[in-house]
Amino acid sequence: MKNAIFISLSLVTWGFYLQILDTTVQTVIVDMLGQKETVKGVILALANAVPLLFFPYVAKKSDRCVSRYGKRTPFIFVGTVITVFGVIAAIVCAYALNGKSENNLSAVITYGLFMVISSVGIGIYRPAAVAVLPDLTPKNLRAEYTAVKNIFGSVGGFIIVAIALFLKDYYSQLWLYIISAVLMSASFIAYRAAIDENKMAAEVASTFADDEEEKLAETLGENEDYLKKMPSDKKRSLAFLLSCTFFVGFGYFAITATYINYAETMWGWARNLSNILIVLIGVGGAICTPVAAVVQKKIGRKKTLLLGIGFMLVGYIVCSLMLIEEVFASCGWLIYVMFAFIGIGWGTQNVIVYPMVMQLSDSRNNGRFSSLFTIYYTLPKVFTVLVSAVMFDALGYEVLFPYSLVSCLVAFICVFFVKHGEET
Repeated sequence: MKNAIFISLSLVTWGFYLQILDTTVQTVIVDMLGQKETVKGVILALANAVPLLFFPYVAKKSDRCVSRYGKRTPFIFVGTVITVFGVIAAIVCAYALNGKSENNLSAVITYGLFMVISSVGIGIYRPAAVAVLPDLTPKNLRAEYTAVKNIFGSVGGFIIVAIALFLKDYYSQLWLYIISAVLMSASFIAYRAAIDENKMAAEVASTFADDEEEKLAETLGENEDYLKKMPSDKKRSLAFLLSCTFFVGFGYFAITATYINYAETMWGWARNLSNILIVLIGVGGAICTPVAAVVQKKIGRKKTLLLGIGFMLVGYIVCSLMLIEEVFASCGWLIYVMFAFIGIGWGTQNVIVYPMVMQLSDSRNNGRFSSLFTIYYTLPKVFTVLVSAVMFDALGYEVLFPYSLVSCLVAFICVFFVKHGEET
């Protein structure tokens, strides 16, 4: 298990970066530089979309890489360096150029440019960091190691949120970026000091090499058109499962990209204290993960998924009702409970949808189906930050929770059309 901890250090940078996007871009662009939500949405959309362009290429290159440092470590290193450089350059330019041009155009452009450059680093880093776990893990321990990996992937985000709780104004964002860059660098140094990738890969190779090579050969051969050969009813179930993933994320990511400005504008909360909301989402998700795994064995995956999305629907409905002044005045404390509900629902669907998708695959096409799930998980984050930002500028922040509610309701309906994916 000690190896699992050190291997998982390779993923901490992703947690830091993801939370930097969610926690600070809205503050820097809207509050510090005085831009509209649409500008923030464009920058966030680019920062989430650009890495997708690199994922297939880096995955293929790292598979074939031979070096004294291992297959994945060189890519993890290069990606981390670019990401650290990008986030530091972005915030320094934002501060240095703030107020130096009309409408802060130069500050916005340079900040956005360097944030996109940092996302290029993530595009190089993330595929290699994800792949290093199965490379260095015996098959019989992969489930346990994956659990540790998921925890460490969240650690970076929680650290950023914890630090943000103590930042009183947007001028202190510089320290958040500096601390994040230092911790990204430190996590790679700790990973590199503890893990000799080539040595560990050689130690575990005999455990699964032959089996994996056989699967790879089959995947590249006769099973390339597996999706086309699937029965139409299974294709339909797959389409609705992926649609469910997309629409749940479409509503959820709109909230994580806007919650700070929303809480300050609509509820009058202090900026730093609004970060408690994302903590509640994380706590709710962490609590529900083992519970959902048990519940799905009792009532089935589909019903568990509906239950999880139901928690999110309740959260969105109650938060929408907080637009009514009398409800907010008498029941404002329910906001904390509802964000925990949103976290429970989000965590549940993350636990349930992926195995349902994989249940529709065969053992020779797991990589292809995993890629499909990852794409539909990521795409809503690209689109919703832009779509929702345009809506906020046109209609105001009042539309946030109704917007998320409608998206989640569509996802809820999609589940009823899923007829496959239960555990067999």
